[in-house]
Amino acid sequence: MTYKSTTQYLEELQSVGLIERRPIKSPHRRRLFVTKEISDLLDGHAKPFGFGPNAATTLVEKYLAGRPFRVGQKILPAKTKKSERPEIEKLENLDEVWAFCVRRPGNGWRLFGRFIDPDVCVLLRAHSRDDLGRNYQQIAARTIDDWHRILPNIEPLRARSLETYLSGAYDDED
Repeated sequence: MTYKSTTQYLEELQSVGLIERRPIKSPHRRRLFVTKEISDLLDGHAKPFGFGPNAATTLVEKYLAGRPFRVGQKILPAKTKKSERPEIEKLENLDEVWAFCVRRPGNGWRLFGRFIDPDVCVLLRAHSRDDLGRNYQQIAARTIDDWHRILPNIEPLRARSLETYLSGAYDDED
């Protein structure tokens, strides 16, 4: 497969119904594309039990605006405090699946996706952390199937270092 820039992918992303999110208050330094379902969650149009649109929007805004956030690539011990856990994490043992971790209210929600280019993420799934339970990895892995179904001609970005995925400010929690 040949490399394409995000602008070359833009038409394909839009043709499958993905929506580009823009920061509300500041210029964007990164890009984010989401499904209609995730867009509705972030905008408060869908109101499933336990979803905190304010917390989710704050995380998305930090990502888009290039403000600092915590990012990780390794599973942390269960006793690690919520305030010390990554807000965005690359999931271990899953092919390029990332989670935007909305940790409040309650156990929060996870928004799963993959990077398409440096600083460009596509989120395809949203799940309550409580609903994921012991099936977290299994359900997160469905992101890969979604990707192949929705974006069959686009390979996710593959890299070892966070600097390849993200520029700007972030705290590496590993």
